[in-house]
Amino acid sequence: MPRKPAPALPLATPLPTAAGTSPDSTDRIVEAVTAAIVERRLMPGTRLVEQSLADLFDVSRTVVRQALNRLSRDRLVTLEPSRGAFVATPSLAEARQVFQVRRLLEGAMVRQIAAQATDAQLAGLRSHLKRERQAVARADVPGRTRLLADFHVLLARTLGKRDESPWPRRVNRWRSPGVR
Repeated sequence: MPRKPAPALPLATPLPTAAGTSPDSTDRIVEAVTAAIVERRLMPGTRLVEQSLADLFDVSRTVVRQALNRLSRDRLVTLEPSRGAFVATPSLAEARQVFQVRRLLEGAMVRQIAAQATDAQLAGLRSHLKRERQAVARADVPGRTRLLADFHVLLARTLGKRDESPWPRRVNRWRSPGVR
């Protein structure tokens, strides 16, 4: 399958960090590339050029390689020897599996929330859903996608999961950036 040429990477949006934390350079790159993939600013098959990322984040190519390796472990990026890094292109079967797992997890979370959430927590969830509907009505795809991802983190917080827990972030990465 022919690869797309390396574009100017749409990653310049600064990422918020939790109060009192400062992610290291590798984490910043991983989070920015992940957000760009999930928000479809980086499409499947897009080449990720080490030097372009290094320049964009003002880091060495070694730090970029560390980030690309981590993204590869999360199956968001494919590393091809002598060719470079590319945004992963999941198959239709992989996309279906991801959505099946998400459906199971989300159903369990919602059932648990329905049994234990306070009125204030439910009001927060309703408010978030309203913002999602508004983003859909505006055809704001990146905003909608970000809100959808944030909703899963909000569900986890409603269930009392700590913010440091990686599982809501991992669930949010289980989106199909596209299928081949």
